[in-house]
Amino acid sequence: MKKQSTVLVLALSLLVIAAPMFAQGGAAPAQAANAGKGGQTIASRIESSQPVAARVKRILPTGQSLEQASSGFKNQTQFVSALHASQNLNIPFEQLKEKMTGAKPLSLGNAVHALRPDMPQDQAKKEIQKAEAMAKTTSTLPPKAKS
Repeated sequence: MKKQSTVLVLALSLLVIAAPMFAQGGAAPAQAANAGKGGQTIASRIESSQPVAARVKRILPTGQSLEQASSGFKNQTQFVSALHASQNLNIPFEQLKEKMTGAKPLSLGNAVHALRPDMPQDQAKKEIQKAEAMAKTTSTLPPKAKS
């Protein structure tokens, strides 16, 4: 009897802890995985700056929204770097995204190597560095003009 009471208390405790997640339509885990500072998604952070949003939207895959393309990435830099690497190396973005955000996520470098195994390691490293530098430029606000 005491064992059954303990199991019941544990089950009820788990239900109380999980209730907020279910109240949000079960979407909390996916949103949390794509949320960063202040709980904002990558897409909403990008959208908050018109110049940055315009630059990122120019390199989005055709037919994808910013929200769709950025979902699953750990942060804005990782997402924008993947966009640039995809374009620079002519790797379909969806394939690169799957490698980086799938069940066994890989770093950008390992994802590129998996999709382009014939590319020499030093060339792949240079391409990743280039994509990361481009991502920083894309995601940086232009300096304010002095009046």
